[in-house]
Amino acid sequence: LTRQKLVFDELSGLWLRSFRLDLQRTWHVSTSTFSDAAPWLYIPHARMPKEFEQTEFWNGSPVPFEKVDLAQLSFAEQVRAVSNSGGIMSAEGAAFAHQLFLPPSSYLAIVQPPIRQPELWHSAASQYLDLPTLEWSLCPEDVSIHRLQECKMLPMPTRKEVHTMLSFFVQASARARQARTSWVCFLSKIPAAGNYSESQCERIVEHADRKCFDFSK
Repeated sequence: LTRQKLVFDELSGLWLRSFRLDLQRTWHVSTSTFSDAAPWLYIPHARMPKEFEQTEFWNGSPVPFEKVDLAQLSFAEQVRAVSNSGGIMSAEGAAFAHQLFLPPSSYLAIVQPPIRQPELWHSAASQYLDLPTLEWSLCPEDVSIHRLQECKMLPMPTRKEVHTMLSFFVQASARARQARTSWVCFLSKIPAAGNYSESQCERIVEHADRKCFDFSK
């Protein structure tokens, strides 16, 4: 696993999927299954720009949301909340360690704030866990670390634009989810409303054959 580049390693995949199953069995959530009706968790984070949160995008969203401050819950309550959810959305940070308690096919929407270059710790793990993942950078991909101040001056997405991005994520990942393949999309521009082809992703990381990693049976 590297900071700014995804590296696929079969042995890491075998270990991580086995570790996830063991962890979920320990906390009695290994039988949880994904449901389209399950709300995604929006987990607030200090690095999320306040202008982004002020849109209250979880209202009227194309996917159901529940805003949850996991820091206010016991660990058992955190596990229960995550395992019953449809996915996680937050700023890049420790909240995504909870992906280990998500059922396969759940969503990860990782927002990369304009304070540093994107760090890919969490998609480096999700690529092995059958969790469709959106790496959404609020700073254009071609902006170097020495020009991040420019990104901080850019307007934050509106509520409508966040909804467009969420609709894109769900529809663009549909093929991969149906095939239960690993899928990570990198995006820094909001696609036009209605243009939800996965070809809009600036980069895609996908691993097609996951059967050798299936410890669930």
